Amino acid sequence: MELLYKPDMERAQTYWRAYWDHQIIDRPVVVAWAPKDPAHPVKRPSLLTRSGGDYAAALARFEHWAANTYFAGEAVPSMDCWFGPDQMAAFMGAPLTYAEDDETSWTTPIVTDWNKVRLALDETPGTPWPELLKFIRLAAAQGAGKYILSTLDMHTNMDAIRGLRGTQEMCFDAIDHAAELDEAMRQVRALYAPVYEGVYEAGRMAERGTYSWLSAYCEQRFATTECDVICLFSVKHARRFILPALEEEFEYLDHTIYHFDGPSALHHMDDILAFKKIDAIQWVPGDGQPKTFEWMDLLHKIQAAGKGLYLYDWSVDDIKQHYHELKPEGVLFNLTLDTPQQADELIEWLAAHT
Repeated sequence: MELLYKPDMERAQTYWRAYWDHQIIDRPVVVAWAPKDPAHPVKRPSLLTRSGGDYAAALARFEHWAANTYFAGEAVPSMDCWFGPDQMAAFMGAPLTYAEDDETSWTTPIVTDWNKVRLALDETPGTPWPELLKFIRLAAAQGAGKYILSTLDMHTNMDAIRGLRGTQEMCFDAIDHAAELDEAMRQVRALYAPVYEGVYEAGRMAERGTYSWLSAYCEQRFATTECDVICLFSVKHARRFILPALEEEFEYLDHTIYHFDGPSALHHMDDILAFKKIDAIQWVPGDGQPKTFEWMDLLHKIQAAGKGLYLYDWSVDDIKQHYHELKPEGVLFNLTLDTPQQADELIEWLAAHT
């Protein structure tokens, strides 16, 4: 496959194939960006677009950034079409509110009694789900031969329940209305495949491949998987309500990287690592916590379980100092650099030290 903004895309694809086959060519996968003109860097635009907004303008902003960006190593120019982290709940009718700077959005919960609702995609023209597909089709047409599209930052399973019900009520439901929450989760889980397939088809991903907000490319069905609210659940309750939903998502996809968010969720790590279909873990220590290389025992545990590592917070110096502490197989470095030369030199260094 050839892409205007990624002239060496075919070479990059060989590295991605090896990555998903749990092999290594001569170094770990590197996903790195740098401005083509360091004296005049172009800031990456907000990934969020308002439902019903100016999609053409959003695509123009992305293309301006892509045209001025050096996609080093295995980085791929990919447009994110999304309406924010609560969009899955919005697809089921929860109203969206956008921050003034358009950097995020959130839903207003709509469920007061699970027995009075049936969860389904709202396909009314002008609502977020059909609007998203409209946006993606436009992006797929405009991006042909230039860039690809990302799968969604889904926030399915219990994250979607939180968007529909509210955080406190969700937690109480796990204790006071467990049977009703079971049924709500069953209905939400049934929507994963229709949403994924709708995006997959609209984005022409069967011919171009899949990407994700976590910046990883795959020629098959791939998505980042997650459940941010799992940190609020005990192991017992997560095994009842959340883990079965996650397992369905893992099994549905050909490949996945699990976004593991925060120390407050670490009591679930053993259960997450037990899933064979997870290819890699992105460990996110959270605000105010040490960088991931300072959690080396945890990184070793993840590797010992046969999972790769998605490392997003290491500088070039961090890599040179700590890379030798890890097995290179399955390691993926994601970083933004100041110049194309920095990116190329890092890639050469990794090849020489692997």
